[in-house]
Amino acid sequence: MPELGAFFIFLSAVISIFSLIALFRQTDFPTLSKLLASVCLSLSISFLILLLLFLNDRFAVLAVWQHSERSLPWFFKISAVWSGMNGSLLFWSFLHSWFCYLAFRKYPSYKGAFFSFASCGFYALVVLIWFNPFQYLQGDTPVDGQGLNPLLHNFFMLIHPIAIYIGLNSGAYLVVKNFSDQATLVDKVERLSWAILTLGIVLGGAWAYAELGWGGYWAWDPVENASLIPWLIFTAYLHVSNLVRAESLRIFFALCVHLACIVGTWITRSGIIQSVHAFANSNLGSLFLAYIIVLTAPTLFFGFKSFSSLTSKKSSSASKLALVFSGLMLFYALSILWGMLFAPINEFLFGKKIFVGIPYYDSLSFPYLFLIFLVLAVGLPLVFLREQIASVIAGSAVSSFILTFSLVAFLKYATFCEIVMWFVIFLNLIAIIYLSFKFLALKKIKIVLTLIIHLGFIILSLGIAFSYVRKTDKNLTLFKNQEVAFRNFKLTFLGLEIEKNPIFEQVAANIYLQSLNGESVFLKPASRFYFSKKQNTAEISLHSDWFSDVYLALVEIDPEENWVAVKAFYNPAITLVWLGAALTILGALASAVIKK
Repeated sequence: MPELGAFFIFLSAVISIFSLIALFRQTDFPTLSKLLASVCLSLSISFLILLLLFLNDRFAVLAVWQHSERSLPWFFKISAVWSGMNGSLLFWSFLHSWFCYLAFRKYPSYKGAFFSFASCGFYALVVLIWFNPFQYLQGDTPVDGQGLNPLLHNFFMLIHPIAIYIGLNSGAYLVVKNFSDQATLVDKVERLSWAILTLGIVLGGAWAYAELGWGGYWAWDPVENASLIPWLIFTAYLHVSNLVRAESLRIFFALCVHLACIVGTWITRSGIIQSVHAFANSNLGSLFLAYIIVLTAPTLFFGFKSFSSLTSKKSSSASKLALVFSGLMLFYALSILWGMLFAPINEFLFGKKIFVGIPYYDSLSFPYLFLIFLVLAVGLPLVFLREQIASVIAGSAVSSFILTFSLVAFLKYATFCEIVMWFVIFLNLIAIIYLSFKFLALKKIKIVLTLIIHLGFIILSLGIAFSYVRKTDKNLTLFKNQEVAFRNFKLTFLGLEIEKNPIFEQVAANIYLQSLNGESVFLKPASRFYFSKKQNTAEISLHSDWFSDVYLALVEIDPEENWVAVKAFYNPAITLVWLGAALTILGALASAVIKK
């Protein structure tokens, strides 16, 4: 069976190369579509074979032995398929081919066909020659595998990688679509892809929050940034496609989205950065770097072409604001990318690897986000309600001043940056709520859903702005049966609980949490030891209410079980983060499905 899986990868590469040759003979579109479908089918069969090998514990295959074990539940065996370099690249190639096919079938063009077969052939050859997931393990077949990375024993890791891979590979759909003369406004696939990429990023944050034990959901980790950068440019592309009538500009942003996806893949798989969830060092970096260099030329060409066309044509106020917004998103993404690449570039030029940290990204984000929200506050009324734009903005401004200073008075202290950021967020919030009710009364559901997407994003931003600057944490030592105060709560350590199964052994601290209003719960932060990997992980425990989280991570256990040390976090407004994200994603999904 492994040989059959490798054969289908080889077949997809052969078909891709043959199809590139056929393009020079001006082969008709139906024939090219069938050839591209054959590439998709071949890669699909290959991926299905690899999945069956994992589910059936075929440890004679190197990838299965490295990333799975018999005692794993079947759903974690599925996630183990893409947990390693080789399996994830086959998964990437499989998804990429299908996005190319979907776009080409609806928007056929010779440029789109060339891009599809060239990129699919490239991925197939890379997987087959350098990262074949069907390689056999040398020597005798082991009884069991090495197991899945303990950090991936999480439900979010079943969905997060799939959503991220779908979202990133949809960049190929954008490129193929916009190479065609039949390309129209943003379509269903693009909306769904953006929603799925957003879901993937949010689930990644939820995984970090639940699994890593540091009390947060975003740390500007390079792998996090590698998904955020394409999301920012994808968002810019959606606004450009709907509001600006310039074909070369759509192609430019489509290529930028795809290029950003490849650059992120190159960074996370080449070993030039360190991350808790990056892949190991490999020679994939040089292969993808070559791909990036080749792709950069047409991207720059269409960039210069779109700039010259925009300077020579008159455009509406809404189009100009869309361009400003998209430009801000693009430059914000490039600034984040510069922060990621600063260390390797500095090491290459001067021999010193100097990393930029969270303060760089924080200081970078404030001016960009302030300007982005300011453009949105003006742009949304302008696009949807041109006649009353001044009154809407004026009313929103007055309401925002009242809300902002009420919040500052409640908190008793706030920095200037906090006040400014909360004000522009409230400015958007009031304008969007007003517009939503107005168009809901007119039964214009499609516009209402678009506004709900923006409403969710604003609520998400408010939650991030508030929870990020107002989070508190404290190291606590809890002696048995003694109360310890933390903010408006009391914590009491009651004892240890031990759990053991074939995969891990867990020691949990049973902690009684009581709030001043009388509410009480038992929290059980734990430490797990995974047998196959011989690795410890921290398992957090949290108590959530309608507004905030109390979050405990176990740090140390007294050998005589008289005390435990925990890291306690209080995260206010965290509910707004997940609520805003849910509104954004659900609004985008509904907008893609509903026609009117």
